[in-house]
Amino acid sequence: MAPAINESRRSPNYDVRPPGTIIDSLVIHTTEGVWPGDLDWLCSASSGVSCHYVLAPDGTIYSIVDDSMRAWHAGDSSYAGRSNFNNFSLGIEVSHQQGQAYKPAQHPALTALCAWLIDIYPINRTYIVQHRDVAPDRKIDMTNVSNAQFANWANAFYVPASRPFQVMAPCAIFTDRRPDAPLAEGPDFGMVWLEVGDVINVGQLQDGWLWVSPNAHDPPGIGFLPASYARPI
Repeated sequence: MAPAINESRRSPNYDVRPPGTIIDSLVIHTTEGVWPGDLDWLCSASSGVSCHYVLAPDGTIYSIVDDSMRAWHAGDSSYAGRSNFNNFSLGIEVSHQQGQAYKPAQHPALTALCAWLIDIYPINRTYIVQHRDVAPDRKIDMTNVSNAQFANWANAFYVPASRPFQVMAPCAIFTDRRPDAPLAEGPDFGMVWLEVGDVINVGQLQDGWLWVSPNAHDPPGIGFLPASYARPI
C-alpha cells in the first residue's frame, strides 16, 4: 500500500533520464542539515542538488522530483559494476545530522516508502545502497548507521514473512550474531531495549540467534537476539 506522500514542495533540480532507463536502485542519503533548511536547500535552484523523496523528522514523506525524472542526488557514482547512479536510481534523503539521534517516526516511514517502491519497480537488493557505497571517496552518509545495520534493514525486504515472538527477558538487540557485537541503535539511551512481554517479528532462526524487528509491526532486519530471549507466540 502506498504511504502518504506530500507533494507541496518541488525541486527544479532534475533532468531527463536516458531513453529506456529502468529504475532498479534506491540510494539512501542523510541530509546532514537541520529541518526545514535541508528541504529548502534541496528545493532551491541555487543548490544544484535534489532527490526524489525527503523524510522529515516527523516522518512526513515529501516527493520533490517525479520518479520518472533524473534527480541530482548521487553525483559521480559507481558500485557493483555500475556507474552514474542518477540515471537509474531513486534518491531518498532522510533529514538527519551526524551525531544526532534519528527521530522515532523516520525508520517506519523509510521502511514503508522503500517497501512500496520495491513493489512498484524491479529493484535489486544489490542496488539498495547508501550514498557512501556509491561515492566512498566523497560521502559518508548515511551517518550514524553502520554497514551491518543497513544491510540487515535492506535484506529484510527480501525474506519470507515473519513470525511473532514474545520477549522472555529484558534485552537489547545486537547488530550481528556475536555476544560482543555492537547494539542496534534506537531511542532508549542510544539502543533498542526490549522488555518482558514485548512482541517482535522474527524472520530467521540460525545458530541460536533470532533475526528480529524492534516491535510487532516492522519487518525483521534491525538485528539479532539470542534465541533464548524470546519464544514464538
